[in-house]
Amino acid sequence: MKKIVQIALLLTVVSGLLFSFTTQQKIQEGLIEFDITFLDLSPEMKQAEAMLPKKINMYFKGENSRTEMPSGMGNTITISNNKKKEFYLLMDMMGQKTAIKQTEAEMKSQQEKSNVKDIKVEEINETKVIAGYKCKKAKLTYTLDGKTETVECFYTPELPLLSQSNTAPGFDKIKGLMLEYSMNMGGIKAKISATKVSTQKVDDKLFEIPSDYTLRTMEELGNMGQE
Repeated sequence: MKKIVQIALLLTVVSGLLFSFTTQQKIQEGLIEFDITFLDLSPEMKQAEAMLPKKINMYFKGENSRTEMPSGMGNTITISNNKKKEFYLLMDMMGQKTAIKQTEAEMKSQQEKSNVKDIKVEEINETKVIAGYKCKKAKLTYTLDGKTETVECFYTPELPLLSQSNTAPGFDKIKGLMLEYSMNMGGIKAKISATKVSTQKVDDKLFEIPSDYTLRTMEELGNMGQE
C-alpha cells in the first residue's frame, strides 16, 4: 500500500507540473483524456494493479488547468493557476481530504535542493499522430542521486505551451504539450498517452479549492505516504 501511495503521489505531481499552461490563441479551453499503462510490474505490484490509476483527465481554461486521476484508493486532483503562480494538490483517499498548496518560489526551492543534474533534451527525428495531433519526439535525460534517468515523449506545438514557471526537471525545455511520455517512478515504468482532445466549455468552479479539504504542508504529505 505504501508503494502504491508513493506512485500515485508522483504521478499526480508530475501531471500537474506538466500541464500548467500559458495563454495561447489556438485553443482556450477544453478537456484532454489520457490513459496510464504500467509496464514490467513486479509480482508484488501486479497483485495490486487494480489499485493503481488508469486514467488522467485534464481540464484547461485560460491561465488555469486541472487534472483528475482516480484510482482504487480514491481521487487525486491538481489545480494550477499560471497567473497567480500557484499549484494545489488535492487528495481524497481513505476517508481523508487533503490539500497541499505550493507557490512558484517553493517549487523552485525544492528543485534547487534536489540532486537533479546534467539535464539534456535531445530532439528525435520521428513524428507520431496522437489524438488527432501531429507530435514530435524528444528524449530528456538527467541524473538523480548519481543515477541517469530518461523520459521519452511526443509533444505537439499545436496545443498551449508549457508554463515557463514549470519546475519539473527539463520539462520547461519541451516547447509544446506532451501527449505521450514514459518515465520510471520508484522502479516502476509508466506510459501516459492522450486518447482524446475535446474543445468543450469548462466551468470556472473546477479551478476552485473545495472548503472540505484540510490544508497541509508537503512535508506532512510525505509522512502520510510513508505510513
